[in-house]
Amino acid sequence: MIMHAGLRRRTLIGTDFTAPIRFLTSDINHQPSNTYKRSPMATIGIIGCGNISDIYLQAGGKFPILDIKACADIDLVRAQAQADKYAIRAMRVEDLLADPSIDIVVNLTIPGVHAEVDLSALHAGKSVYSEKPLALDRASGRQVLEVARAAGLHVGCAPDTFLGGGLQTCRKLIDDGVI
Repeated sequence: MIMHAGLRRRTLIGTDFTAPIRFLTSDINHQPSNTYKRSPMATIGIIGCGNISDIYLQAGGKFPILDIKACADIDLVRAQAQADKYAIRAMRVEDLLADPSIDIVVNLTIPGVHAEVDLSALHAGKSVYSEKPLALDRASGRQVLEVARAAGLHVGCAPDTFLGGGLQTCRKLIDDGVI
């Protein structure tokens, strides 16, 4: 599910597998939506170096518009292991957030801190893309979207299972006008 902070209604990606990449790179210079300055590359910093990070680090290399520069984790040994494996920089979380070369933070932390990490990234002037869920409660999710909207930044969140049974049911309910 991809959401722009300014949208009120959620939209499903459908079968357009390039939508997450277009979302991530639609405004990497953080300009208001009517004055985009597009750049050929979006620089990515990953926070959270657990098991799922391998998938993101491998997939990121398949898109020439993405440049994964660094990774961070509260466990610096884990971050360094991923950095060595993928030839990127390992950083402390606060250093990654302060790095002006990072445009987008990919949040792969545990669900309980997704909103907190997203808010920290947004306050640091970076758009965010988070693993599921966006937040543990509606109020925290709304806060993330409101902070992004006010800053002119973007928020994205991975779907639970892309085009799986749950999303297909949701899509049917939306298409049928139930939601």
